[in-house]
Parts: sequence; C-alpha cells; structure tokens
Amino acid sequence: MEDRGDQGRVRVLIVIALLLAVEATPTLLRTENTPLDLQTVLGRGGLVVILLTFLWLGHGWARWLLIILSGLSGLLAGTLVVTKTMLPLFPVAVGALVSVYLLLTPEVKAFQDHQRSKG
Repeated sequence: MEDRGDQGRVRVLIVIALLLAVEATPTLLRTENTPLDLQTVLGRGGLVVILLTFLWLGHGWARWLLIILSGLSGLLAGTLVVTKTMLPLFPVAVGALVSVYLLLTPEVKAFQDHQRSKG
C-alpha cells in the first residue's frame, strides 16, 4: 500500500497537469479575431511554471499561493460560465477548483514535508 507521501506525489503531479491545462486553455480557445499577446501568455505561463516548481520542491508558500490564485480563477471562471453563459470556460473552472481541493489534502502536505527533508 502506498504511503501518504506517494499519494501526495501523485496528487501534485495531477495538480501540475491540471494547472498547466488551465493556463493553456484560454490561449487555445482564442478566435482568429483575437490577437495573441505573446508577452502576456509567456509571462503568465512562466509564473505558473515557477510556482509549480516551488510546489514540487516542497515550499508551503507556493502551495498556499496556488490555492488562493486557483480558487479565485475557478470562482471567476465559474461565475462567467453561469452569468455570461461562457461554456468554454467550464473546464477552466473545474480544473482550478479540483486543483484547490487536491492542494488542500494532507497527502500533498506529507509529500511537501518529504521533499523538504531531502535537502
């Protein structure tokens, strides 16, 4: 049977995949009439990658910052889905909120404790 640290590692990997997909979705869903602002895409994507790297390394502040940012993103996307009927944002809302749930589990905390103890 897996211990909590192994389960946490799997959950962190799922969070990484979800948040990278959430970050890429608006760029992939843009229409031909919407210009691609490469600087914004690279800046936001870079910030997400940096935060996910610190999450993997076991930094608790990165976990809490991702919880806050993902929660706000999920709530905003969910609100837009409901009030403006922007259904393409539904996966963004779900992905962000599932990430928040996973980041709040004790298994992720155990994995981060293990990562910090490694060095």
